[in-house]
Amino acid sequence: MKKYIQPILTTLLFLFSVNSFATTYDWRGTTDTSWATASNWFPATGVPSTGDVVTISSHTKMPLLVANTTISQITMTSGTLDCNGLTLTITSTSSFNGGTINNGTVICSGTSTLTFAGTTFGAAVNATGNSIILNGSKFNSTFTAVKKGTSNDNGSGGNYFSGAV
Repeated sequence: MKKYIQPILTTLLFLFSVNSFATTYDWRGTTDTSWATASNWFPATGVPSTGDVVTISSHTKMPLLVANTTISQITMTSGTLDCNGLTLTITSTSSFNGGTINNGTVICSGTSTLTFAGTTFGAAVNATGNSIILNGSKFNSTFTAVKKGTSNDNGSGGNYFSGAV
């Protein structure tokens, strides 16, 4: 009997760990604008959620949040994300290198690096991280930053703030 327990436990551990890996999703907007439609993402195996990594770039149909959403990481290079009055929470690295995020709240939290380098925000931004780099983004709503780390962050400036900071 004992000789069967170890293979069974090993198999169960493998099955549970396979489902715990994060998926990297790229926005394609193949079907419509809904964040919650799996066929809008590559791979089309699901919808980004807690623990997943997201990349957003320009496509004909751009993402629209349909519920408050939490993901692990985001890279935005172009295009528009409409938060639809909802909240997008990112719990690790955030790289906003272009594009626009409107109509809601973006919460970046954790102990990672948050880079704001060219994205225009019509959404409110709450940023808490060990390193916050500000390199030419526009903040047309409120912007709150809490730096937790001790590093010297060298942003190039050129940011625009029209809301409360």
